[in-house]
Amino acid sequence: MSGFWCVTCMHNDIEQNPGPNSSRYNYQNIQIAGINVNSLRYKTDLIHSELGECDVICVSETKLKANVGSTDLVMPNFYNPDLFRKDRSTDGGGGILIYVRDSLHCKRRSDLEIAELESVCVEITTKTGRFLVVCFYRPPNAPVTSLDHFENLLDNVIDTDKNVILLGDLNIDLLKASPTSRISRICERYGIENVVKEPTRITSSTATLLDPIYINNLSLLRNSMVLPSFCSDHFSTHIEIKLSTARQKAYSYFCSISRFDTEPQLPNVPPLAPYELSDIVITEQDVIDHFQILNINKPAGPEKLPPKFLKAIFPSLSATSKQANKKTILLPMKS
Repeated sequence: MSGFWCVTCMHNDIEQNPGPNSSRYNYQNIQIAGINVNSLRYKTDLIHSELGECDVICVSETKLKANVGSTDLVMPNFYNPDLFRKDRSTDGGGGILIYVRDSLHCKRRSDLEIAELESVCVEITTKTGRFLVVCFYRPPNAPVTSLDHFENLLDNVIDTDKNVILLGDLNIDLLKASPTSRISRICERYGIENVVKEPTRITSSTATLLDPIYINNLSLLRNSMVLPSFCSDHFSTHIEIKLSTARQKAYSYFCSISRFDTEPQLPNVPPLAPYELSDIVITEQDVIDHFQILNINKPAGPEKLPPKFLKAIFPSLSATSKQANKKTILLPMKS
């Protein structure tokens, strides 16, 4: 991590709408930190002293109410915090806020955020392209089904085809997550990986990893670490990314469903006649042999196909499967 910068600045002397500045695009590396602060009010000075050298600070569980104005939350050399703030409307818990250094070119991407999971998404632009920083919070009492909402958030941000960095408090001990756990299967399906490998919350009797940093392009990673914090019972998580790396596209081929059978590069395959279907013979041993080679750790669905594509073609696949099943004969094993 680079050394601290000493900055003299008048209170509230921050431009809310700074003008064009070419230096805002000249970053080669960007430092991003995440912290579950367990109530942000009255802690901005502590956060600035600990994390102020970072370019982006993702704060979860801010526990702010609407009557807390931006003047109580500002930090020198960062944009107005109200630009990237989301408070929980039902009570005083939860809440998300992202501090972004005012020398970065950025904008809020509210269109990618979802109502069911507390999240804030910021798009940052540099000379090498755009990338997304997403901060999220999942309460400890949330049901396991709430991971459906996490998947919906991933649907939105991964489908932008940009580099994505997600930080937050998942309230799942990832040190105990097996390869077949729900969260592990979600990560495999969407091509994201947690770069935090150490506990982020330590008590007298437990050590848990609750605060991951997920990225969808490991070649971005320059450094990551976990550091103790004076303003929270969670450790802060840090990642430094290099911006000279192009996005590695997960899906590079688009096929129009409406023109699927007429694509010129696809060979003309004659439809199976009923008598041909009736000649398909599958023995019980064939089924057993196939099950024995299945990878039970693999998420459901064909590999390298995005979930939205599978949803689009499901009706056609379902109809074809039903027709084939009616014409398929399953023979018993010979003793």
